[in-house]
Amino acid sequence: YDVVVTTVPLDGAHLALQSLHESAAVCVMRPDHPLAALPAIGIADLNERRLLVLNADDDVYLQLRGAMLAHQVQPVSEIETTYSSTICALAAAGTGLGIVNPYIADVFAQQLAIRP
Repeated sequence: YDVVVTTVPLDGAHLALQSLHESAAVCVMRPDHPLAALPAIGIADLNERRLLVLNADDDVYLQLRGAMLAHQVQPVSEIETTYSSTICALAAAGTGLGIVNPYIADVFAQQLAIRP
C-alpha cells in the first residue's frame, strides 16, 4: 500500500480516502496584543487588523476569505506567506494576527497567544 498524509483535500476517484483527524484553525498573536485578552477570536475581531495569511490558493485562506466577505470584514493589510511557521514567527514579532493550524501554533506556544 502507498500512504499519503496531507492537509489538503484530494480527489478520491482513484483513492481510498480516510480522514484521521480534523481540527479547527486558531488565531495567533503576540501575548501583549489587545485581542489576546479575549477568550476566543471571532471573525468580526479581525476587522481593521493587519493579517498574516497563507497563499491565496490555500484552503485555510479561502475559508478565511469567505468568512471575511460574508461578514464584511476588511483587514488593514494582509501579509501573505507560504508557511504557517512564518505566520507564527511574524505574529510573535508583533507584525499582525495569523490564522493557522493548532499543531504549528503549539510549536510557538511560548512566544504567542493562541486563541480559538
